[in-house]
Amino acid sequence: HADGHSPLLASTNPAVKTYDPAYGYEIGHIIRHGLEEMYGDNSEGTGTGEDRNVMYYLTVYNEPITQPAEPGNLDINGLLKGIYKLAEAPAPATEGNNGNNRPTANILASGVSVPWALEAQRILAEDWNVAAEVYSVTSW
Repeated sequence: HADGHSPLLASTNPAVKTYDPAYGYEIGHIIRHGLEEMYGDNSEGTGTGEDRNVMYYLTVYNEPITQPAEPGNLDINGLLKGIYKLAEAPAPATEGNNGNNRPTANILASGVSVPWALEAQRILAEDWNVAAEVYSVTSW
């Protein structure tokens, strides 16, 4: 659903784990984790006797966005917990500025808005000399 209400409503049920992934590699890790949590062997699962009576709700889109390769340094634990750093702030746009005095920002986005956040990061760096890091928030 494009209105954003479905994940909100689904998250009111404590047995539901909602995710709003942006990229295919995020979806793959979430699905693998969900299958292991819901159907894994107790001896290899959580090992804590936690209730496995959960369901996963993923919001996926049909927007035509470029699917990048999985980063080599992907924070899988952060991805599964709901947020991870997707992109470091780019180097200063001007040669004379060492970057230490630049304004900084953190941009948080999920799902289809992640490419827009990366574009905002580029504009902030090139036009305003702002160092912005982008986070993919898979838990929204």
